Amino acid sequence: MYRLLCEQHPDAEVWRSHVNDCLELAIRYELKDADLDSRLIGGDRDTFEAAINELKCARCLEDIFGKSSLRWHPQGSEGRIGEFEIVSDGMAKPIFVEVKTISPRAEERLEWRVRGKLRRYAKQVALPFMLSVHIEEVGKAEDFSGKRFKSFLEAELAKIGSVKARLPDYMDDKTGLHLEIDVSPISQKKPLRSCYIGIIGGNLKCLGTDEYVKHSLKKAYRQHPTVNQPYLVMLCHSTQFPIDEDDMMNALFGTLAYSYPRFAGTPPVGAREGPIRLPDGFFRPRRNRCLSAAAVYGEKFTEKAVQGDFEIYHNPWALNPLESIVFEGKCVRQFVRIDDKEMGWRN
Repeated sequence: MYRLLCEQHPDAEVWRSHVNDCLELAIRYELKDADLDSRLIGGDRDTFEAAINELKCARCLEDIFGKSSLRWHPQGSEGRIGEFEIVSDGMAKPIFVEVKTISPRAEERLEWRVRGKLRRYAKQVALPFMLSVHIEEVGKAEDFSGKRFKSFLEAELAKIGSVKARLPDYMDDKTGLHLEIDVSPISQKKPLRSCYIGIIGGNLKCLGTDEYVKHSLKKAYRQHPTVNQPYLVMLCHSTQFPIDEDDMMNALFGTLAYSYPRFAGTPPVGAREGPIRLPDGFFRPRRNRCLSAAAVYGEKFTEKAVQGDFEIYHNPWALNPLESIVFEGKCVRQFVRIDDKEMGWRN
């Protein structure tokens, strides 16, 4: 937040103006309270990003449907600012909206913080080696001893010549973090530099982005409105989790796979070789039908303006469908049902 306020680069001025517009919306709708203040100025990046994303999505929808087109009287379980309704003229029913920012699990946050610490410590050891670190398990605390690890590296690396070697396993008493460390010499063609640490994921392998999408949708689904109205969940890109079309397709309609049907005699009806979607998507004929659609909202910053990117994926089995005509002609890309068997893009 400090960099955002003090950076002199031209792009930063666009950031400041954009954040100010979001805060102006919060004040206009009387959303600014102690809870919002703490989320914006508390110093936690994920919390700040989630709060700003909620306001950004609200501002985007207000740009589409006009000022005073939103209404905050949340029906969800938590009652935060990320839950509101679109109440534009011409709608048969208000659209309930929930905003979610996709963020890493707590365990993976710990792994990333340890990565950063290891890189900082290794740079202090001026030996031309590349370290490959395998994280085998993680303890409950994250207070990693930098001094001890640096001493460990200096002592062990000093024993190694110019050939590939494997260091003894390192277990940190304080955290229970177990590291398996391999050492490879850096090519002599490259200039001498400090150690480079490469992390190979162990038991804490990062999930695919599509799994994070489904996880966020599951959390949002528990807050769906109890009344009979369309329900839209808007997912926001975070700094660490860009979401692309393939991620959304896999998460919503099933993981893309390839079918090799095996049969004896006459092939069964519908059996064919080719790409298919596995039945593991969030949108299903008999599950999660209260969710009308899921959207992805992202932004690109230039020196002059902020460009929003808004895509909606409609649930073909929704109990309360979100009519695609509501967003037609409003620069929103929509993935909709074309007929009983196919879906496709409509701008």
